[in-house]
Amino acid sequence: MHAAHQVWLARHGSFLDHLVAMTPATAQEAARATRMVGRTSVIPNPPAVVIPGEVPDLL
Repeated sequence: MHAAHQVWLARHGSFLDHLVAMTPATAQEAARATRMVGRTSVIPNPPAVVIPGEVPDLL
């Protein structure tokens, strides 16, 4: 199953123009797996914004 997944990921480079990831580490791993090195960008999630009046987590 792992080999089939690797082949499936490697084929993405033939039909995708660019790949977007949310962290640099994910971008590196995805670029290697899809053979899209140089065609991968990182667009991180913005930091969480505190909502005034919301009860903070106590964990």
